[in-house]
Amino acid sequence: MMDSVRNMWKIASNHGGLRFSIIVIFVWIIIALFAPLLESFLGVVFSNLQPENSLLPPFSKSDDLFHVLGTDYLGRDLLAGMIHGARVAFIIALASVSISLILGLSIGLVIGFYGDSGIRKNLIQQILIYVSIVVGVYYFMSMVNDGVSIYNLIPFLGIVVLTVGLDRLIDKLPFKKYGVPLDLIMQRLFELREGLPGLFIILSVAALITSQSIFSVAIIISILYWMTFARHARAETLQVKEEDYIMSAQSSGVSDFRLLIYHILPNAMPSIFVIIAFTFGAVILLESSLSFLGIGMPVEEVSWGKILAGARKSPKAWWLAVFPGMAIFLVLYAFNNLADYFAQYQRRNDKADK
Repeated sequence: MMDSVRNMWKIASNHGGLRFSIIVIFVWIIIALFAPLLESFLGVVFSNLQPENSLLPPFSKSDDLFHVLGTDYLGRDLLAGMIHGARVAFIIALASVSISLILGLSIGLVIGFYGDSGIRKNLIQQILIYVSIVVGVYYFMSMVNDGVSIYNLIPFLGIVVLTVGLDRLIDKLPFKKYGVPLDLIMQRLFELREGLPGLFIILSVAALITSQSIFSVAIIISILYWMTFARHARAETLQVKEEDYIMSAQSSGVSDFRLLIYHILPNAMPSIFVIIAFTFGAVILLESSLSFLGIGMPVEEVSWGKILAGARKSPKAWWLAVFPGMAIFLVLYAFNNLADYFAQYQRRNDKADK
């Protein structure tokens, strides 16, 4: 493990921009992971409301506290808000990218491997699957809004078990089977996603998700980005599955699951790493934009976007715009630069293979 880290740092030492990006991302992660310890070590707490100390400029002092970055319009220490905002951005970005990655990779690999005719079901099975998906999404939205409870978890799991059981039972009936148009359905969804503005989709989903929490914001954002991973996973799968060694493995009786996980997925991951890095930066920017607009985030939570929104109330308080704006810019630049390096590295490897 340490050797891999040293090799990566050695490669980054020859690229000043890449090294700077890695440092920025590393510092951001450390601040996010140890935010409570940093706040207690520095003696700053963002939850302390002191209206009499509102809008103090940087390097000001009030009572026994020294405000390095100043205070906001409620007298809260801005340095503590920036630290807590880094933690919120990290949690939402990690959760959103993880959900999008798992969902997008799973769907992309399946539709790329099976296409429109790889999975064959009779009409009753297909109708059962489509109805189960709609009902399952309804109970999933209930869990997002109301929290995971026995009242929505048992019906959700019951739908999954009942669908699998009925599918296997109906599969034994002597009905004509047709290919499930997985690829066709996903292509129409991709086209619909491209035809609708991202903000419109987010506002529509936010209207359905009534609860305000960090988890709900992560769900809203992941609904927007999972298709990006699915499209790239599908494209990579379509390319890799035509390779001779894949066809040889199929003819020798290797299971589809093993082919997808151990042969196709590793070949798709280099390009997926590029998408992951880009998506991290995009999610942080989108989360800040949603917080700036007051969408999804709980009132008690603090984020860089909320601090930026406070600058609208006090245009003269330049520090409320400069410091969170600088933090968003640095993290966004770091991830975009890292993604660009991954893309260049992959292109060099592709040329070397040829």
